[in-house]
Amino acid sequence: MESKKSIFIECDCYAEGIKLSYEKEDKQLYISLYQRGFSPRTKTFKEKLRWIWRIITKDVPYDDEVILNLKKVQKIKSFLNSIV
Repeated sequence: MESKKSIFIECDCYAEGIKLSYEKEDKQLYISLYQRGFSPRTKTFKEKLRWIWRIITKDVPYDDEVILNLKKVQKIKSFLNSIV
């Protein structure tokens, strides 16, 4: 079995996306939020440099990230199962 699994799901508005990555070794789920396309405002020069630096150093241009342990993943799973 792979030590890492991931899936990318695009928002229905096509402006954002969410990436779910599971690391088997540390048993944690990483949820990364990506911004796509044009945003309602232009980024400042400082923000653009920050994004460039993030891509150069970490190769991940996401907006934010949430890290969850397996217990919290189970809570999300139960919730999603209850609405489907």
